[in-house]
Order: sequence, then structure tokens, then C-alpha cells
Amino acid sequence: MFEEGLAVRNRNDPSQIGVITGETKENGGRVYNRVKLSNGEARWVLQIALEAVAEAPDALLDLSRGHFSKRSALSETLTHIRLTGRLADLIYSMESTNTEFHAYQFKPVVKILNAASKGLLIADEVGLGKTIEAGLVWTELVARYDVQRLLVVCPKSLQEKWRMELSQKFGVRAQAVDAADLLRTLKEHERTGEDFALVATLSGIRATKDWDDPVSPAKGARAELARFLNDRATGDPLFDLVVFDEAHHLRNPETAQHKSARQIVDLADYKLLLSATPINLRSQDLQSILRLVEPDLFDRDWIFNELQTENIPVVAAREAALRRDATYEDLRDAMAWITPGRFLKTEGRLAVLKSIVAERTGPIAPHDKAALAARLEEMSMLGGIVNRTRRRDVNDFKVQRRPQTGRWSMADHERAFYDAASNAIVQYAVDADVNEQFLLSNSQRMLASCLPAAYARWSSAIVDPGIDDPDEEPTKAATGPLTAMLSSVCGDREVLSALEAEDNKLGILLRGIAETWAAYPDEKVIVFSSFRGTIDYLETRLRARDIPCVKMHGSVKRDRNDILREFEDAPGRMVLLTSEVGGEGLDLQFCRILVNYDLPWNPMKVEQRIGRIDRIGQKSPSVEILSLICEGTIEERIYRRLYDRLNLIVQTLGGYEPILGDLVRELEKRLLDPTLSAEETDAEIERQASAAEARRLQEEDLEKEAAGLIAHGDMILHRIQRTHEQQRWIQPFELYDYVAGALRTAFPGTGLDRAPTDYEAYDLVFTAAGNLAFRGFLDERAKRFKTDLRRQEKVRIVFGKPPANLRGVTLEAVTTAHPLVRFAAKLRSDAGRGLAMRPAVAGVLERSEALHHLEPGQYGLVIQKWSTGGATPQDRLVYAGVNLATGEILSGEDAEALTMSAARDMKPRVVPPADANHAARRIQSDLIEQQLDREFQVFFETEEATHSDKRETLLAVFQQQLDAHRDRVERLNAERLAEGGNRARVVPAERGKLAKYVAIMEHRITEAKAASHFDCSDPQTHAAAIVELV
Repeated sequence: MFEEGLAVRNRNDPSQIGVITGETKENGGRVYNRVKLSNGEARWVLQIALEAVAEAPDALLDLSRGHFSKRSALSETLTHIRLTGRLADLIYSMESTNTEFHAYQFKPVVKILNAASKGLLIADEVGLGKTIEAGLVWTELVARYDVQRLLVVCPKSLQEKWRMELSQKFGVRAQAVDAADLLRTLKEHERTGEDFALVATLSGIRATKDWDDPVSPAKGARAELARFLNDRATGDPLFDLVVFDEAHHLRNPETAQHKSARQIVDLADYKLLLSATPINLRSQDLQSILRLVEPDLFDRDWIFNELQTENIPVVAAREAALRRDATYEDLRDAMAWITPGRFLKTEGRLAVLKSIVAERTGPIAPHDKAALAARLEEMSMLGGIVNRTRRRDVNDFKVQRRPQTGRWSMADHERAFYDAASNAIVQYAVDADVNEQFLLSNSQRMLASCLPAAYARWSSAIVDPGIDDPDEEPTKAATGPLTAMLSSVCGDREVLSALEAEDNKLGILLRGIAETWAAYPDEKVIVFSSFRGTIDYLETRLRARDIPCVKMHGSVKRDRNDILREFEDAPGRMVLLTSEVGGEGLDLQFCRILVNYDLPWNPMKVEQRIGRIDRIGQKSPSVEILSLICEGTIEERIYRRLYDRLNLIVQTLGGYEPILGDLVRELEKRLLDPTLSAEETDAEIERQASAAEARRLQEEDLEKEAAGLIAHGDMILHRIQRTHEQQRWIQPFELYDYVAGALRTAFPGTGLDRAPTDYEAYDLVFTAAGNLAFRGFLDERAKRFKTDLRRQEKVRIVFGKPPANLRGVTLEAVTTAHPLVRFAAKLRSDAGRGLAMRPAVAGVLERSEALHHLEPGQYGLVIQKWSTGGATPQDRLVYAGVNLATGEILSGEDAEALTMSAARDMKPRVVPPADANHAARRIQSDLIEQQLDREFQVFFETEEATHSDKRETLLAVFQQQLDAHRDRVERLNAERLAEGGNRARVVPAERGKLAKYVAIMEHRITEAKAASHFDCSDPQTHAAAIVELV
């Protein structure tokens, strides 16, 4: 007789574990007990088939006794562990977002999970998808830790792009906010715990001046937000993840922007900073950005320099391991130079590595090189907090830029107007003797952009040239001296008619479009101009010739996404006319032809234009770039002596914006100087081009110097690539089985039937109770998640990544980060009441292509979970296998592949008791005792050493910061007291400040010590199997 509440299981299917409810019945002389199973189902089970479960089942003992569970038990066990654990060797975000797979984009995911600081600088070059990398990090954190509070801070021009990308690619319903909205959301979160996903602009939330003035504090939302953040500076994090895009804007630590960013990152659990800035370790800019990533290590310049010095022998050892002719003897010699540092602590990890290579001799095998280099990378100072990918290093992104120049000459009437207007601009510069550089340069550029549009604009007495550039300040539209001068040469309507009737530049564009469409009838073309008037003019002229086109610029009220959708979805040829503002932040990689109708003097503007099509996802092997240049103009001289000289259109300029920005600002001053001759102007362009080239070469050298210190992450990249090739992510069918089983058991009557579609989709129909429970779960745990299941009881869903190129179809993708999966996990955990399956299974499996290299025969398999605590807790699922006939041990990858195939496709097979007992003994001796126990010991020692080294590094930096600051202040106070007078009177206040600083630092040291506890659980065997491979 079993008592109510006793844990039992079915002898005939040990995976059926549950609790006695206390109900019994008798049928045909047999007694049945009602059992509430761990999956939530209640079932009548024959009493003599039940046995009490005193503790967690022993899979290996069950296997030795022939107590086998169904194959599905193995699949359910593995799926539940992978979905509810924090597995270090599983990338949950892989194939779970609406993005294409590129291995390098998962490097930041792997790095931030292993970063003790939980911070990362993503310094990838332009066009490689830093936004996607940030989205993958968020998806990973949601799937692993159920995080709920996201803040993205970006330039204003990118706010809408971020909001749309998060929605379309990652299913995150983010809200665009200003300072008042952010403050209100944070206060509401404190009151209700409600989750949020927000996109703010740096200019919109940065603190105002005097926000912390004790006498007369500034008013307004930005000041209130700063005070709110300051009041919580030492409290719990307010954000799970903060992302700062274009982080190079934060490089000056004295600005309000940097200080506001510091307030925010100090209250963030995880933080990402995105910037294409080259990695120059001698640059103060980089150190300032790293202060935001890891304030504890980089708050003092001299500590940063000391860490770099201590890091040099670590980098040298890594390089020694990677050399083509590397030997273990060379590696040991290089490692001998790594000594205990004042700050960088590597003793524990170094001891483990030395023990691994101690007995090895001769050349290092290629795979071992990568593994050893990875261990040394992990010791490196910057390896774990900086991610740098360059376009030339990405094999799946080799787009060739093919520039062409459309040179044209002005007709007499065009030249007459151009010269007259240019002379008016120069004369204004002479007469005014004032600094109106923006007005002068952009009036000259408007003239070069489009003669008819410039004539029409100035004849209307509008001083604003109509530039559409987010980096330029708008000019007030009013009549002024320059307007009057330009209007004086634009008063003849017949001249305007002649300019429109014979527009040679427009003719070049029309011929280029016609030639393109003659060769490629359905090709789409993008035409860029910096000026709204030019775009409006081109739209009128193209439509008059029945050329299909759409336009985007800052004055167009229509939604940009609607315009873009019309352009992309057009069944055939189409022209997009756009400005910098209209096209900023858009991904137009479905296009391969771009026309620069006018040429910005700043090459970075052209780079940003080309970056709309030359980016990850571009399917064409090349992109065509046509630039229209008029002979005999300033623009032609800039193009010939600057663009051609530096090969600026062919090369990706990436992070060289600061270099070229300085150059262009200086050029603008000189090019419009009326005292310079044409020869002197050309010489000035040459001088600035030479200076830019020299600085660029210097930056390249510094980047090469830093390459070793930031580490290439080859081992990480290889692991990611192998994970994808072997499809080692949670498959759609596994998600379906997991979710369907949980819902149907908890809420009988739940519908999840295959939909009548060409692709694999399902119609989910909740019961009333199921719908109510799930909506409650959403309100509690995922209020901001974008899901139709919130409002509808029937929704069409797909498991995993949605099918590509589906348009006009309402379809919801259920991935590992979807609340429905977390809801299913909660249902299973609640129903299980702490009971867990530890199945032993057996069966026969046909060899697939992935397993074809394995010999047919009988294999024993065991699956263990290893877990560590400490600063970065993690789980690892470890697979081991042995050929039971030959004793050959499988590699970990082969054991995992065989296990996963068996969980999916294995057919039942009766195993004789003697064979089962033999297999259990072989698994215990060959796999657990001889292999896994030894590997676990190395794993434990490595993790413990890593934890200890990182803790000691942090404590050493904290203590040194405290001691150095205290000594400096006390020395200054002694000098003040000795001098007396007014200087002596400030000593009490300075002592008060010092006491506050000491209290803060001692608190941080105490916290670091308290968080330093490291623990590692004993290995847990979660499943065992006998597989007959045929």
C-alpha cells in the first residue's frame, strides 16, 4: 500500500514518475493507484507495477537491470535540460531569429556569456551587422535567463531603424522614448515590475547642465532622469541589457553624453557598446569607451597601461602556439615568460595549462593549436571584452565595388549660370567677412547638384539650400544678403526653361538607366542626392518619361517603410530617389546599383550611401556605383585629387570617419577662400589628401599592433561554425514535441494541428483555461513580447525560424526565446514537483549520412550534466560513447550526434539481460571512470582557476585604486595645512569627500569578495543508452 504524496514510478516504463494521489480502485481483482505524473497527467496504474522512488533515478542502474524507458523519454529529457538550463556549449539564439546565419555574428554572444564584467565592445567594421549581433545577444539572454528589461541608446536618425529591426528580426516590441518616457517607465517598473524594451536617443536623455547643482538644480525631464539614476547608483540594476550604438560619440569623458552613459551602464547587468572605430590601444578614445564596458579595470589610465604591459607575454605565448612550425617545447618556453602581474592574475589558469602540456613533445597538431591558443586568449586582457571583425576576414562577404564616373560638360547656358552663381557666392564671402561656412559650401554644392533645381529655389528667394543631411544644422528659410545676390542672377524664367529643356546631367542619368534596363530589365536603381530640391526635380522629370520611381527625403510625410516596401516589392524595374536623411539606417542590400547624382565633399557621406547596398546580405558578387561629375568644377577637382587619389569609393572606409572628418572641415575653409587661386586650391586638396593617407596608414599599423591583444577568436569561430554545420541547436520538431506535450497534458483539448500549408505550420487553439493561464504568464513575465496569442485564441504558428520570403502571411514564429516555450517549461516544472526523469533507453538506429563514418555495431552512451557556480555560473551537457564490441571510444561530437539521432529516430529493440548488464559495466568503467571523471577534473580545475584569477585581478585593481587615491588626497591635504590660510580651510570638505570615496571602494571590495565563492556540483548522469547502429 502506497501513502498519499509518495513519489513512485512505473517499473515497465521508468520515465513515468509521479506522486500517489491517495485514490485507489479495484478491477478484476487488481488494485490500481491514481498517480499524478511529472508531466501533469493523472493516470491509473496497476499497483504491482509501481515502485517507490527514494531519490533521483539512476539511469545506469536501470540500464543494468533492463528497466528501459521509451525513446521519447530521452528526447524529452534532453530538450527540457537544454531549454531550462544555462548550457555553455549550446547557442540558444542560433536559428531562432529572422536573420541569415553568419558565424562571426555569434562571436559576441559567446564572448559576453563568458565575460565576468558582462560587458563587450563590438568594434566590427561597417556593414557587418552590429545591430544584428546586439539582437542575437538579447535573444540569447532572454532564452537563458528570461531577461525582460532592454534599453537601446542610439543617434536620433537610427531610432526608428532600431525599433523596426527589433520587431521584424527578433520579435521585440520596442517603444521609442525620450527622457520623460524613460523616467516614467523606470518608475512604473519599480512599482509594478513590468518589463520593457525601449529605444532612446543619446541627445534625448543626456543630462542637462547643473542637473546636480545643490542650490539651483536644473529642471526638466532630462535633469530629473539624471537625478533618478544618481539616487539609485549603488542599488540593483535597472536594466538587464543596455546597448549604446555609435559609441564613438561617447569617447570624450568630459562631455554630458559620456557622463550620462556612465550613469546608465552602472545600472545595467549586461552592456554592449557598438562602434566601427579602429582598435588603437594608444588612443584615449578607446580607453574612454572601455571605461563604460568595464569601469573597474579602465577607470585609471596608468592601470590600463600597466595591464597592457603585463599582457604582452600572454599574447606572445598565444602567437607561439599558432606559429606554423610550433612545438610544445617552444610553447613552454614562451609560457615561462608569463609571470604573476601586479594586476593581471593568470597563475591559476597558467598552472592548469602547464599541466596539460607538461608531458607533450614535438610539433603541435592544428586542432590542438586552436585549443591552446583559445586558453591563452581567455587569459588576455582585452580578448573577452572587445570583439573586432573586419570585412576582409569574413569569407561569406566578398562583395566587389565597381565604381564608374559619369563625366559631363556644361552647355554654354549652363556654364553661364554656374559661373554667375559661383561668382555671387565668392563675392558674398569677400564682402561679408563672416564665418558662414555651412551656407557657403552647401550653396556651392547645391549648384553642382542640379542647376535647374538651384535656379528655381534661388529665384524664389529661399536662402536654405534644402540640404537633407542629419549631420548638418538646418538653415532658417529667410531672405538675406546671399539670397539677394543669388536671386539677382536667377530672375529670368526663360533661363530656367532653357536649363530644364537642355539638362545635360539629367541626360547622363537617363542614359545610364536605359542602358541598365536594356541589359537587366527588372533591375532596381537607387539615386542619391543631398538636396530635397534635386530629388523633387528628378521625380518630376522621371515621371514625365513614365519611369517608375518613389522618393524619400526629410520633407516626405509618407512612412519610410511603406515607401521602401513599394520599392522592394515592385514586380519589375523601379528607381528610388533618396537623400541622406531618407536613406539613413535602411538596409537596401536587395539592390546592387547606386548612382551618386551629386558628390558630398565628405567621403564618409558617400561611404554611408554605398553602405546601404554593400552590406551583409548582399547576394550579388559586385555592386555598381556611378558618380556624376561635371568637368571644370570644384567637385571635379575634389573627386580627381581626393577620391581617386585615396581610392575612396573602392575601399571600405570603416572607422576612419574621424580622419576624414577633420580633413573635410579644413578643406571647406580653404576651398571657399576667395583669396586662393585654382592652383592653390588644388595644392590644398593634395596636401590634405596626403595627410589623410599618412594618418590612415598609421591607424592600420596601430590596429595590427592591437590584433594580438584583442585576439581573433579562431577557436570560438570554429566552434560556432561546427555547431551550425551539425545543427546543434534545438530543432523545430523538438520544440513542437515539447510545447504540444505540455499544453495537451495541462489543458486537455488544446489544438495544435498541422495547417494546410506548403511549409510546416500549425494552428494553435487554446482552451479557455489555457488561454487565461498563458495571458497571465505574459502579464507577469513577458508583457512587452510581440505575440498574437495575447489577443487571439487561435493563431497559426511555426516552430523555429519562419520560412523565408513569406509576404502577406500572418505567421508567428515560436523559438527558444518565445514566451510559449517558457510557459511550457513552467507547466512541466510545476507538474513535476522536483521529480525528474533519468531514462535508460535501448533500440536500433539506421546510419544516417552524419553517422556514416561510424562502424555498424552496438554502442553504449551516457549523458552527464556538469554545473559550476560563482561569477559566471554555467551548465555543460557532456556526451560520451563506446563501441561495446571493440572498446573504441567515440569523440564527444560523435557521441552527441549518435545520442541526438537516437532520441529522434531510434526504433525499440529488446536487449537480453546479459547484454544490458555488460553495457552498463562497460559504460561505468570505460566512459565514466576512465574518461569522464578525468575530463571533469580538468574542467573543474580550469573553471576554478579562471574564477580565482578574475577575482584576484579585480581585487588588486580595486585596492590599488583605493590606496593611490587616498595617498594623493592625504598628501594634498598635508600641503594645504602646511600652507594655511584659504587652502587649509578646504581640508575638512576634502576629508569628507575622501571618506565617501573610501566607503564606496571598500563596499565594492567587500561585494567582490562576497561574490567570489566558487562551487562545482558532482557530475549528474541524466541518461544512458544502448544503440544498435545498422
